Amino acid sequence: MQRPNHGYVGFLKAYGMYWKNYFNFSGNSSRSEYWWTFLWNTIIGIVISIPMLISLISMFAQFEHNNYSLSGVSIFSLIMILIYFIWGLANLIPQISLTVRRYHDVNFSGWWYILTPLLASRLAIISTHNWTAVVIRTIGFILLAFFFYLLIKNPVRTNNKYIKNN
Repeated sequence: MQRPNHGYVGFLKAYGMYWKNYFNFSGNSSRSEYWWTFLWNTIIGIVISIPMLISLISMFAQFEHNNYSLSGVSIFSLIMILIYFIWGLANLIPQISLTVRRYHDVNFSGWWYILTPLLASRLAIISTHNWTAVVIRTIGFILLAFFFYLLIKNPVRTNNKYIKNN
């Protein structure tokens, strides 16, 4: 299902569209839709993370104090970890679909998005300091910078094969 080209959207509308288009990988998403959603998810992530981190710090302090026994693990810590996990899992598909639609807005295939997590994981694993590792890391960082550029790039309105009626 192709979505219309909608241009700028506001803070609340962008997040509503994010959840409404959960499984929509066609059409496009504007920069405002993408970045307002990014801001929403960042704020929510911080709000969930703060009590989770406080409870985890408390849990680890009790863990060390109780001679490394799990008897000091609080239910609150486990609930916060579960909430954070569920929230992250619930956001996985719509974040991918939003990014795919954002790539479409700049006339790129959404399949390019597959490279982003692959590159990030490869960059994290390479730990040697020989010249091939440096070259691979440099290429990886350049590609990640390019994919970031696609997210902030002006939309392509003419001859965009992913937007109907342009």
